[in-house]
Amino acid sequence: MPRSKTRKVRTPNGAGGVTLRPDARWQGRYTTHDEDGKALRKYVYGRSEVECRAALIAALADRNSGRQVVRRGRAVTVREYLTRWLEEKRQGKRRRAVRPKTATRYEELLRRVSDAYGTMPLAKLTRDHVASLMGRVATETSNATANHLRRALRAALSDAEDSDLVTANAAAKCDTLQEDDFEVPDPAPEQVEALWRLASSHRRGALWQLALATGARQGELLGLRWSDWNVERGTLAIQRTLQRQGGEHQTFSPKTRGSRRVILLPDPAQEALRRQRAEQAARRLEAPRWEDADLVFTDDRGGPLVASTVTKQFQAALSDAGLPRLRMHDLRHWCACLLAERNVPVAETMALLGHTRASTTLEIYSRVNPALARQAADALGVALGGA
Repeated sequence: MPRSKTRKVRTPNGAGGVTLRPDARWQGRYTTHDEDGKALRKYVYGRSEVECRAALIAALADRNSGRQVVRRGRAVTVREYLTRWLEEKRQGKRRRAVRPKTATRYEELLRRVSDAYGTMPLAKLTRDHVASLMGRVATETSNATANHLRRALRAALSDAEDSDLVTANAAAKCDTLQEDDFEVPDPAPEQVEALWRLASSHRRGALWQLALATGARQGELLGLRWSDWNVERGTLAIQRTLQRQGGEHQTFSPKTRGSRRVILLPDPAQEALRRQRAEQAARRLEAPRWEDADLVFTDDRGGPLVASTVTKQFQAALSDAGLPRLRMHDLRHWCACLLAERNVPVAETMALLGHTRASTTLEIYSRVNPALARQAADALGVALGGA
């Protein structure tokens, strides 16, 4: 009699079956049910009997726990799912709607995933697929971009997991890549003085001074309106942020509850705003047409400023003055450093900057003013019965 091409291995009832195939692979089979309750035969494979049995045990565990939902017909592909997910995120159908700038960035990153694995069934996307793609992206661009891709895909697959389209989040299982940190230089007193003098005579200087004096984010400052400034009380209300997307400016509420805040202005910041209001009034008289949007910082026609242009002008002025290269956002860091040097309590600095996590503020304080960290440790020691 001819020898059989396959060898069947007996297994207990309900545990599925394992078979050695003619191609030397091991095949495990078991029965599950689709979303309508109809029975379906499913298969797993392995290069060895042990590997196949492990895959079969995992599949049966998913089936028995209810994590495995089988749908009849063609499986949704990676490209189909990511396209639908992005559209739903834009429309706010999945949790909170993302802002246009964030949605565009998601689209740029996830397009790389679709280009690599777009035709693959979503459920078959694995950690190895994601790790391999991250490696290619890191080589072509940077580790930071690869990590951004992982975060975007992790968010998309988290929703897929909630919808039972996948049983595990492949991106969440990948490690992030080591990034080269951009070290923001801590301000020296003479640098702060030089920057303030430079800003006092520059057309955009009031914007820089307000950034340094309040620690406000660039988008928050560009979205300021004159109605946000209470001259009598000397306060500034941060109520919105300005973003440019697709050639158009849009305003949004601050991302977090702590970002919506009222700042008590120091006298130099009040003076900077007075100077800005006078200079804007003069430009308004000279302009043939003025867009009255009540913005504090505007272009020559009263319209909103473009953030990238503001940064370029700022860095050009710093270079001419021999000051270190900074981003506009780095003035927020300088503000925190100045507060730490002067022993301002962490809670007050958090409120001023709109930080949501104390660790963000404490990291600056512990480096700039170690004495504050020592005071906190000593106070805790006393509370615990120390000397």
